[in-house]
Amino acid sequence: MALTSLKVNQPGSTWEYSISLDWAGIIVSRVTGQTLDSYFSTHIFSPLDIDPKGATMFPTTDAQKSHLARMHQRNADGQLTEREHINTAYAKDSQQQQDEHFESGGAGLFAKPKEYVKILGALLNDGVYARTGKKILEKQSVEALWENQIPEQ
Repeated sequence: MALTSLKVNQPGSTWEYSISLDWAGIIVSRVTGQTLDSYFSTHIFSPLDIDPKGATMFPTTDAQKSHLARMHQRNADGQLTEREHINTAYAKDSQQQQDEHFESGGAGLFAKPKEYVKILGALLNDGVYARTGKKILEKQSVEALWENQIPEQ
């Protein structure tokens, strides 16, 4: 592919779907020396009093797997059929399988809504979880989340 065929945008000028969160996850893993799942557990889920099995990259129990939203597709004849899920982390039961699996920063977390609400609660409270008083983000970082990052759009 020629370089001229690539679409390039200046930072802050536009928004597009991308793999940037995957790269951010790779950077976090390399800088900290932890897997992304381990980093999230230590620095986000534990301070929010979320059980390690309540939010994870690898839902390994039958109970966790039973809550997984299944993927479906409509066939040419109009029938809806279940298809294999694109995120195969739910099938990685052994530690070796998990170690070999790419932990996607953009599409890798499995959690129940009640756990996700704890994260939202901390964000709405300037990065501090009210029940534990523990901080997961600085107030300035939370404020940046609410700012328009691409004002030209």
